[in-house]
Amino acid sequence: MFSVQGTPNCVKMNRTNILLTFDYELFLGARSGTAQKCIIEPTNKLIDILKKNGAKGIFFVDTLYILRLKEVAARHPKAANDFEEIIAQLRVALKNGSYIFPHLHPHWLDAEYMPEANEWKLDNKRYYRFNALDKCQQQDTFDQSVKLIEWIASAVTSDYKIDGYRAGGWSIQPFADFMPLFLKHGIYHEFSVRKETYFNSDAQYFDFRNAPQPDIYHFADDILKEQKSGVFKEYCISSVKISKYVSWCSSKANSLRHVLGIKGYGDGIGVKSLNVETSSQHDAHGNFELMASIEEFNIVTYFEYKKAAKNTDYMHFLSHPKMITPLQMHLFDRFLRTLKSKNIETDFRKFTAVKAEPHQVPVAL
Repeated sequence: MFSVQGTPNCVKMNRTNILLTFDYELFLGARSGTAQKCIIEPTNKLIDILKKNGAKGIFFVDTLYILRLKEVAARHPKAANDFEEIIAQLRVALKNGSYIFPHLHPHWLDAEYMPEANEWKLDNKRYYRFNALDKCQQQDTFDQSVKLIEWIASAVTSDYKIDGYRAGGWSIQPFADFMPLFLKHGIYHEFSVRKETYFNSDAQYFDFRNAPQPDIYHFADDILKEQKSGVFKEYCISSVKISKYVSWCSSKANSLRHVLGIKGYGDGIGVKSLNVETSSQHDAHGNFELMASIEEFNIVTYFEYKKAAKNTDYMHFLSHPKMITPLQMHLFDRFLRTLKSKNIETDFRKFTAVKAEPHQVPVAL
């Protein structure tokens, strides 16, 4: 049995709206890893796969990393090379039809560059959440992030809209911190919510357990309250439910992968959270919920994702290039190829899963 959260598994739709989103970032813990392994190499492969299959992606760019990289590039040639390759790569993504939007991890403000390794140390987590910044810092970092994306896009097109956002660590709450900045910069599309999930630690916080039922919904000043006249639009991250048996088979496949030493492209260490409180990944019947993500593909779950995509009208993937393995990259290519015979849409601006209600766009603050 399988289903995509929010869509009955017995209903077969004629069209599938698929969001292919990627957090374009290094690792965010004691070792960032290198730009070449975590970003450049896997993202080049993703861009090629998207282009070959006529699909659009959304790359949520860790803008504060790039701003810090630019800062040290003036003194360190390796950093300068990374900066140039990243900017060039994002422009190629744009030329191929994908989108790039801001994605802020504020603890880059405390990051320490390690020249010999050409990596970063990010073990200071005091600014991991956007909420930890004061109002001046929030405005300054957000303004700089939007300007960076504008500058990158200006070499490709003169009328690029920066109207989408995903919060670092999904920490979009309290939305009151973001609302004036969204309005100021014309950001009306939000991509952070994964329904029925909760996480609280010394680093991050989000609570989406009371999110509205629709996969796409409008909201105004509260991200958890659907308001059809609201100016903002949420695109929920999807979950795929698999049976206990499939979950067991998947765990065995993953164990074999570890025994064989098969790893993702990235070479860093993720953030370690303390005092973690989180929601269960199992439903009341013991079925397991996987986030829709390329890094969850294996020889077992791949077929569950294919079935789910054929039986839903909406599926939002959230993936991290740094964590994808070469096999998962191959499976992703196959996944998109198998959907070519189905009527799919990967451009969120053309989605029809939820019909937008007429609403008035307020004057930017």
